[in-house]
Amino acid sequence: MSKKLLSSDYYNKKLENGVEYINIHTFPTLYKYQSASEYSLHNFEADEVWGTVPTAFNDPYDCAVCFTTSALIKAVIDKLSEQRIKNYVTLFGNSSKKAIAKQIVDSLVENNDIRSQYAVACFSIYNDSEIMWGHYADSAKGFCLAYDGKRLVKTAYATTQATFDLLKKLNIFGIDFSDVSADNLSSIMPVIYRDGKINITSRLVGNIPYILNYYDDLCNGISLEEAYNRLFKDIKQNYYSNLGANNDLFYSIMCCKDRVWKYEQEWRIWTYNSNVLSGNFNSPYMRMGNAKATAVYLGERMPEYARRVVIEIAKMKHIPVYQMKSIMYTHSYKLKSILLQ
Repeated sequence: MSKKLLSSDYYNKKLENGVEYINIHTFPTLYKYQSASEYSLHNFEADEVWGTVPTAFNDPYDCAVCFTTSALIKAVIDKLSEQRIKNYVTLFGNSSKKAIAKQIVDSLVENNDIRSQYAVACFSIYNDSEIMWGHYADSAKGFCLAYDGKRLVKTAYATTQATFDLLKKLNIFGIDFSDVSADNLSSIMPVIYRDGKINITSRLVGNIPYILNYYDDLCNGISLEEAYNRLFKDIKQNYYSNLGANNDLFYSIMCCKDRVWKYEQEWRIWTYNSNVLSGNFNSPYMRMGNAKATAVYLGERMPEYARRVVIEIAKMKHIPVYQMKSIMYTHSYKLKSILLQ
């Protein structure tokens, strides 16, 4: 199949025409660029791919969402009874319904940071992109690993199953997972490049009753920890109770980027961040194991010591090693891969 067929446009057309699932046999080879760091070399040797919480991405706008503040304030005001206003005066230091509503909206948004709930691993369908070698492989001093797309589907599923098992085991908040299938907690999909961000106002409106219950609890003398735990549980339970709709929303957030990034031709594995429910809130990384590379490509400026390490690991894994080399034409350069072993 040609590179044109394997472009994100080919898969995006399938998705946007209402095709819910992409045939696994059409998945392309996926490439992951990386620096020759201690961690990336270890991951290569251990057959691991690591996902990162989008809030830790180097692009602060990746997976960012929009919401309509005025609509949220109005939705809160509609639920603020006179009795609630009286109860909240001391809590918020204000008697203005609109001012209180604005503070509640700020708290609602703070407690619904969608980008912290998922871990994402990023790949490209190209291994010869000059800009990708420059940006993601330490100015061509790193390397690029090739993965079979069909095998990555299995990796995504295995990670999801392990994540889901952990969620149930460490379920300190007592969330009901009985109707949740592990299949619904991860995905591997191409990135769709389009203008604008996803607006999540309607989803935030759905969580307004829970944030108001939280402040009611505080007014009724319930401890801050107990009230927050209830809020956390209610919001998470609402998420799992509406998993189908949430999957569509989260896919749109995790796998949509501005058109300016189209050169990356990116695919992503995303899975639920089990750190959230395990209590390890500050960890931005998640391990995805059993992800064996099918080939390795060495950057043109890779230091000799790093080359030796990568080649030795490749020998142990019995996978081919390619050297990237820039070929000069009349008015351009093109990167070619040359088989070393």
